[in-house]
Amino acid sequence: MKKTILLATAMLPVALFAQNKIAVDEDNLGRRFSDCIMSGSVCDFSLSDKDISNAFAYKTGENSFILEIKASALTTEQQKGVLGKELKDIAVNEVVRCSIPDDMPVEETFARALGFSGLKTIPSGLYPVKIEEDLIKIYFELNR
Repeated sequence: MKKTILLATAMLPVALFAQNKIAVDEDNLGRRFSDCIMSGSVCDFSLSDKDISNAFAYKTGENSFILEIKASALTTEQQKGVLGKELKDIAVNEVVRCSIPDDMPVEETFARALGFSGLKTIPSGLYPVKIEEDLIKIYFELNR
């Protein structure tokens, strides 16, 4: 009984953060700006106005979130834009990173929908990517 309570208590922060899952406009992933068609990058996050979306974001910590994309919904160009290459060219144990070449401001509406307050920026850098079956998960950290 004690172990069950401890496990439930340990999982509470994760459950609280994961409740705010929002739909992301996948059309903008990897190709929003003309100078952003580059290897392994995301250029913009915006909320989806579609009834069905193939990309979601959810808060995972005080200054972190995951972008989750249905892999089969991405075009070849979007795969290259987000991952740096096509999914079929990624080896099973290959370490994949998403590159943010310059600090990227996050739209206030997007940040608020995820449950963040104040202006947020994704600092330039390489962010871990996990590919699980038909899901691509990119783990982002934010500056305050």
